[in-house]
Amino acid sequence: MWATDAPSHARHCLEVLKHDKHVACAVPAVFGSLEEADPLFEAVKTSGLTYMMFETSCYHEDLHAMRQIYRSGGFGELVYSEDEYYHYTAEPIDSYLDWRVGTPPQWYPTHSNAYHIGVTGGSFTEVSCMGMPSLTPWLQAENNRYKNPFGIVAHQSALRDGELMKIPQYRW
Repeated sequence: MWATDAPSHARHCLEVLKHDKHVACAVPAVFGSLEEADPLFEAVKTSGLTYMMFETSCYHEDLHAMRQIYRSGGFGELVYSEDEYYHYTAEPIDSYLDWRVGTPPQWYPTHSNAYHIGVTGGSFTEVSCMGMPSLTPWLQAENNRYKNPFGIVAHQSALRDGELMKIPQYRW
């Protein structure tokens, strides 16, 4: 097993499928562009092979425990939930071509969304984001390849079963 930069995952998944292999990707294969989603979806459908996202948070002990409670009906019917994702680092995390530096909200919706989706198995049908400009110099728009100014983002989402959810993400 090996890991690659997120912007290359869709391309790599397509290559694996072309070689008649199932694909397991540790994070979403699509990074910032829905144009990458359609070819991957079509390749999976036509190949008859399996694509699976192995979001690492879904394997945390606490998420597994909450999934068991949810599945047994212990939470009742969910109508609204909140989650919080705090990912502060004083310095940027080293990454190939600095792909991690300044990543726009929801381009790479991994750990911030994983707990709700991992517990309920739901999916988002609508997402609305609001952001606050970053105070951290390396996250400011002029200092990242995406020109993303946001360091704190809150997103409100509707899920397929009608539930509402709010997740603030903090990077400063």
